[in-house]
Amino acid sequence: MTPEQQVPTLETCIHAKDRGYPQGKSFFVWVRDGIGNWKLVVNIMLFYAEEKVDAPTLQELLEELYNLCNYSPYLIINIGNPGEMAFTDDYEGDLDWMKYRNPAEAAALLWLELKQMQKEGK
Repeated sequence: MTPEQQVPTLETCIHAKDRGYPQGKSFFVWVRDGIGNWKLVVNIMLFYAEEKVDAPTLQELLEELYNLCNYSPYLIINIGNPGEMAFTDDYEGDLDWMKYRNPAEAAALLWLELKQMQKEGK
């Protein structure tokens, strides 16, 4: 499995950073060089970069989801086949499925959705 298959897309990572995803803790980081090219690197290999964005692994995202979910006592997350996640914040509600080839991408999008729900007071 390549590093790109273990983390969310650059676009999702940037969106998560903008929404307050903690930075400086992830094993992988997207970095942008002086000419605008983005590259995924291991955090310990950081070199000078114009911009950097954490690229969390599935395990890192699940830890953040746990921290974020303290506001909802009924949140249920079900991880099915690779890249499939289901969640609900309603104890008797139907599960909403998110299907992606990359489970870290699915977890990051779930984090973004829950962050939005938290912002809206749901």
